Amino acid sequence: MVAQLLGLVFLFLPTNLLTFITYAVEINPKWEVVYKDTSVYGVVDKAVILECGPTLPDMYIWSFTMPGTEAIRAVVYDLGKGQQGNTNIINVTNINRNHTGWYRCVASNAVNSESSNRLWLDTVFGPDVPQIDVTPYSITERGYSALERETVSLLCQAQSNPGSQYVWFYNNSQVYTGPQLTITKILRMHTGDYTCSAENTYLNTRSKKTISLTVYYPPDGSPSCSVEAALNYTALRLLCSWPGGLPSPSLHWTGLGNQVGQDEAGTGQQTNPMTSTAVLLPSEGLNSNSLFTCLGSHLALKQPTECSTRTYIPPAEPECFAYVTNITQYLMLSCSWDGGAPKALVWWEGPDGQAKGGEENSNILILRYGTARSGKPYTCHAKHPLLVQTKTCRLTLEAPVLLTQRRVVSVYEGSDVQLTCNLRSNYLPVSEITWFNNQGVGVLDTSKYALLQTSAWANLTVKDTDTQDSGEYRCFASNAVGGTEINVTLVINRYPMPPNVTLVKVMYKSQQRNEVELEWQVENEGGGGWTGFILQHIWVSEQPGSRGSNNDSKQETEERISPPDWYPIIIQDPEVRIYTVGRLTPTVTYQFRITPVNHRTVGHPSAAKTPAMKTVPVSKPYLLMSDVSPVEGSTMWMRCNLESGTGPIQYVWQYETRSGNISAFAQGNTNIINVTNINRNHTGWYRCVASNAVNSESSNRLWLDTICEYLGVWLARMSLR
Repeated sequence: MVAQLLGLVFLFLPTNLLTFITYAVEINPKWEVVYKDTSVYGVVDKAVILECGPTLPDMYIWSFTMPGTEAIRAVVYDLGKGQQGNTNIINVTNINRNHTGWYRCVASNAVNSESSNRLWLDTVFGPDVPQIDVTPYSITERGYSALERETVSLLCQAQSNPGSQYVWFYNNSQVYTGPQLTITKILRMHTGDYTCSAENTYLNTRSKKTISLTVYYPPDGSPSCSVEAALNYTALRLLCSWPGGLPSPSLHWTGLGNQVGQDEAGTGQQTNPMTSTAVLLPSEGLNSNSLFTCLGSHLALKQPTECSTRTYIPPAEPECFAYVTNITQYLMLSCSWDGGAPKALVWWEGPDGQAKGGEENSNILILRYGTARSGKPYTCHAKHPLLVQTKTCRLTLEAPVLLTQRRVVSVYEGSDVQLTCNLRSNYLPVSEITWFNNQGVGVLDTSKYALLQTSAWANLTVKDTDTQDSGEYRCFASNAVGGTEINVTLVINRYPMPPNVTLVKVMYKSQQRNEVELEWQVENEGGGGWTGFILQHIWVSEQPGSRGSNNDSKQETEERISPPDWYPIIIQDPEVRIYTVGRLTPTVTYQFRITPVNHRTVGHPSAAKTPAMKTVPVSKPYLLMSDVSPVEGSTMWMRCNLESGTGPIQYVWQYETRSGNISAFAQGNTNIINVTNINRNHTGWYRCVASNAVNSESSNRLWLDTICEYLGVWLARMSLR
């Protein structure tokens, strides 16, 4: 804004926190241009006045230069002193945006001069063709470019008054409204044409500009390296591929050392580093174990990525073997040389033109069954690019030769025995190995026989052998050349008789007679020769009147009504010498015997014995009295109680006077006695003695205190009061 204040010329501008550097051009009467630099400090959203000298020049131009740039942009110009004349009206034609600004008129006569208030002229125009700025800035032949997953900003500016309204289009589809379109983490799918449309809504005029944006992205993963044989396995071909990406990645090989590589297009020799993705290397001079690396780079990646491939000779030697199809229709000669990089070439050569062309790693020569030449070698050749010489392996086809570990096998009955049948190595495999038993019958997997076999051997297991399994067993095999068999003799022996066993103790464990404890001895304990025992018992008789008891179990009832038979109990531990048989019927008389066992050989049973009652010593008795202070003339009883003891038990009753004399006053087989007509002479110590065939025990003494008759009457009367 230009104003005249206090005789000075000013430019009035709204400001930000910036220091404006402006240049004023003054034209003096001699028409020389004078530049004046002005530096003014401004405040945000406040006016700033720029001075341009004390007098109004004939012409002046205000210009502005943004800090950091050299461009000069005119702000206000071509005002000067304005037009003069004696008319109060002027016409301005062909209005343009440069006429925008403040206007005033100055009227003067001989007396004075006066200036009007200023008036703003606002020229409506635009929009111009938009200007699109892309950040970050990267331009290509086809337009702008961006890296995938970076943030891209498109800023659209078009000169217009009033200001333009902006609409963004992506491939002719509206995507955003506003001057700045920002795409965060841009993707390859965002590649296309971006159009900015600017509109002056006052004039209803529009303009637009279109740019092309290409999003660059790297290929997926990393390069893929491989090596293969070339030039009939006399050279190596290094292959490196990394498909995808925009633009295509850059690939080159490293680690070639002094080797010279030739690209596939035959464009000539290339030295390290290689830029081709396929390189030919001659085998001469290559190590048996070399590593080659392909480096891949892409402008969308900060770091290059790589892949490697290694060349090496197969670690082992070529292997040859032969086998026959299941239906014995074809003979297959197989040759393989596994491992190595690149893979080796393998081919067959045989007699009478029987051959097979080269294949990688393995090769199978197929011959019809029966057409193989007996005794003639079939040779497999194997070639690797890292080796000058060709390796070989051979097969000589002959009838099978069978071997066995033992021609005669002898075992004890009851055990499992294995008969072996093996093919001698380096011979044509047989179609099948067959076993025949001692009856000449072909053997299959059954509960009696078990077969375990491969193409090179077959083992026959005879299970749970007995003497009937003894005899000749035959193993038979055949191949495309012929057949053969081998015999194995199997001898089954019985285990020797075990030593005799004697029952030394057969006794009931209690008076209930339902458990019997048995103990036995083995002759020649240190000699061995037994693996267990069979303990048996049999029902002999039953006490009369006990048949049909409600307490009998079903098993006990069946024992009485069925014919007597020995009931066995198997004892597999050869170290056991004592055993208890329970759940017996108390009213039944049994007999017991024991038989030694040596595997399947059963020895002689011992003599049968009937269990005896076990005599239990009497425990210490304790004495009970019905009244320890009886009244003279009354009656009382004494009882001698026992916790245990096997009968018959004899009881003796003893009396001890005050002076210590002990005498027996009663005895018998009952543990209770009655004492009648008690008198004062009965006063004293009493005890009982219980005895059986094993021992004798005496109770503690108990004092009997007899109350005289008159004292008893008095006590009775006192109790009635």
